[in-house]
Amino acid sequence: MVIGAGGGSASSGSNIGGGGGAGEKGIQKLFATGELSKEAVTAYTNTPNVRGTAHHFSDVQDLCAELKKSLIARKNNEETTILVKGSRFMRMERVVKALAEEIH
Repeated sequence: MVIGAGGGSASSGSNIGGGGGAGEKGIQKLFATGELSKEAVTAYTNTPNVRGTAHHFSDVQDLCAELKKSLIARKNNEETTILVKGSRFMRMERVVKALAEEIH
């Protein structure tokens, strides 16, 4: 799961899906960017019985680079679903574009 929450008026860690809920739903990796998404990383990390990892990135370029590395490192090219979620303020379409360029 990739999330972004920044200085938009409606942004908060809870309305972008929250990290704790992601951990409870079986999300294996959480990649986050934006000041407000730090709360989601903390919530994910503090969720009991979560076996995944959560990382916060200061900018989208670093997030995209790490996400691409994670995809390359998948075991046996296992199928992966990626949910990109964020406020319009964060312009998360940049992540989708980077992923699409990697695939093609």
